[in-house]
Amino acid sequence: MRPLTKKIQLVNPPIPGFSSLELVKNYFAPLGLLSIATCLSSKMPSVEVEILDGSILTLGEIKRRLEAEIVGISTNSFNYPSALKIAQTAKKKGAKVVLGGVHASFLPVNILRNREYLDAIVVGDGEESMVDYVQGKPFSEIKNLVYRDEEKKIRMNEVANVDLSKLPVIERKFLDQSLYFEAFQKDYPNLPYKKPIAIYSQKGCPWRDKTGGCVFCGRMDKGFRMRSPKQVWEEIEYLVKSYEVDLVWDVADCFTTSKDWLSAFLASKPKHLNPLFMVFARADELDEERVKILKEINCYRVILGVESGDENVLKRSQKGTTLQQILSSAKLLEEFRINTWPSFVLGLPGESEKSLKNTYSLAKFLSSLKNAEALTVSVLIPFPGSKAFAFMLRMPKLAEKYLGRDLFDLEELQKDWVRYFCHADFACLKEYQEKMLRLVPHGTRLI
Repeated sequence: MRPLTKKIQLVNPPIPGFSSLELVKNYFAPLGLLSIATCLSSKMPSVEVEILDGSILTLGEIKRRLEAEIVGISTNSFNYPSALKIAQTAKKKGAKVVLGGVHASFLPVNILRNREYLDAIVVGDGEESMVDYVQGKPFSEIKNLVYRDEEKKIRMNEVANVDLSKLPVIERKFLDQSLYFEAFQKDYPNLPYKKPIAIYSQKGCPWRDKTGGCVFCGRMDKGFRMRSPKQVWEEIEYLVKSYEVDLVWDVADCFTTSKDWLSAFLASKPKHLNPLFMVFARADELDEERVKILKEINCYRVILGVESGDENVLKRSQKGTTLQQILSSAKLLEEFRINTWPSFVLGLPGESEKSLKNTYSLAKFLSSLKNAEALTVSVLIPFPGSKAFAFMLRMPKLAEKYLGRDLFDLEELQKDWVRYFCHADFACLKEYQEKMLRLVPHGTRLI
């Protein structure tokens, strides 16, 4: 058993170079780290748990404040360069450094081979694994852990999902929520809500489990899990009472997947609770019954995964939706007066100037609807863990370039993808991206 830990710091690294993730920006605290902090605090009340959030702290501020015996760092492909700098500083200060999050979950072996200063990786859900790690459980017995044994060989333990029903309601005391509310109100003073907050009711995507998912998807959750509607409403009540939250963003991959769950969620809604909701949805799942339920729970906005306005490109993207389903779902949302936020991905397999024109036409039509509020347009990034990245590694020249790596230039990845898998060049994609963003007042890009 390792010595008893007195303090652990959990870090959400800042994104270097740009802050164009405008959909989330610095309006929402890091949900995964809050969940881990809640579990650590509930299991080990004597251990001090601190979260350092790079959406409100600079890289320099985070590095100066590192002082814990164990530092856990949440990674994605955007913040990974900052994560490595934080990890190096933490190690120099004597900490054990553990990485988690989507980027580390897909590349654990590469990371440990390439970064000697890292002690371990947690793959997938981190709540139980981090509790076991901090409590000093033998590495070989900690699920989801990837580590080096005494002979410096990399070992990967069984990866298992956490039972969501057994997790405590996420506490927000680890971060000052007013900082996030103030940032949001500064940028969006005229919206009908002032204190948005993120939760999750479900994890995973049945479409991804069934088919391998959309070609661009790099989400790490395996299987499809749902929290009980009662548990979700209890969390919402806590947030409304404690922080006067007036909009709940449910970050589940697709809030409307299970009609039975959605009906139960409506049926268990407390009469005195009526915050606005923002959710993700698939076009093939938005029938009249589901949209009516969304209206009755006070859904303000649906982020609709449209991706493309070209039927052939949609098929090649393996999205599993059609143009007719997209149009039908958008019109249903308009009929029920629920705001629509379409999301597009340019640079899907076989993308051409003709397909881009079709996508622009669809975006223009959707933007003309009465309930049109904003749209998101990104150029496909073949994230590690996605089908797109796997396709790239099948190309000998790209495999030679990227196999074994853990650190990537995202724009270089994009350009290599476009060069091999699209019929339109990168400049053309960026041109259409900017053109589409001008269709609405609140157009956002993800890179």
